[in-house]
Amino acid sequence: MRCPSCAASNPDDARWCGQCFVGLNQPEPEPPPAPVAPASPIVSVPAEAAGNAVQRSPATSIEQLRTPGMRRRGEQVEWECAHCGEYHSIDSLRCDVCGASFADRYRTTEAEAPQANWTLAMALSALAPGAGHVLLGRYGAGLGRLLLFVVWLLGAFALLNATGSGAALVAAPLLFGVAVLWVTGLVDIQRLRQGRPFLLSNRALLWLVVGVVGVSLLGLFTGFIRIAR
Repeated sequence: MRCPSCAASNPDDARWCGQCFVGLNQPEPEPPPAPVAPASPIVSVPAEAAGNAVQRSPATSIEQLRTPGMRRRGEQVEWECAHCGEYHSIDSLRCDVCGASFADRYRTTEAEAPQANWTLAMALSALAPGAGHVLLGRYGAGLGRLLLFVVWLLGAFALLNATGSGAALVAAPLLFGVAVLWVTGLVDIQRLRQGRPFLLSNRALLWLVVGVVGVSLLGLFTGFIRIAR
């Protein structure tokens, strides 16, 4: 065995080197442990100082819309269930909680529906065609009939009080139009009560106006010809 220190030859069972007296068959000393670097202290950095390193999720804003029962939650529009009050996406047709339909918000119940006074509507139509329509909420049809009735009736009376044979020819179609408006006004109130369409529809009313005005102009033209002769 050779000494690891001086390379001198020694017996195999020697415990010491005979040359330099270094111990033989001894385990080599373990290397000292590497020094451990001290841990760095943890310093909290504010989010403002870190810039964009920390991303904060913005709070979802809720905005009530002008339409009752509708709101905007972030980018999503939601509707409120008319039965349970839960909000759902505008894409949902039914409530996920109670199963109510989205259309229930705008469906008028029988108790909330205005009760029509059919007797008063008939009485007003008998006095002035179109007044009953206005009472029942048919403003366009009612005001149109009422205006034509007043204009034609006043025009017919004015022509009948005027002198000349041509005045009666002009007043006759006006009186015919007044009679049609009066009769159809009463009939239309009854049909409206039964849920049926008007007898004198808007198109029929337009043709009535064209016919009355056309015949009146024809009578007026005929009267001028007679006067000229």
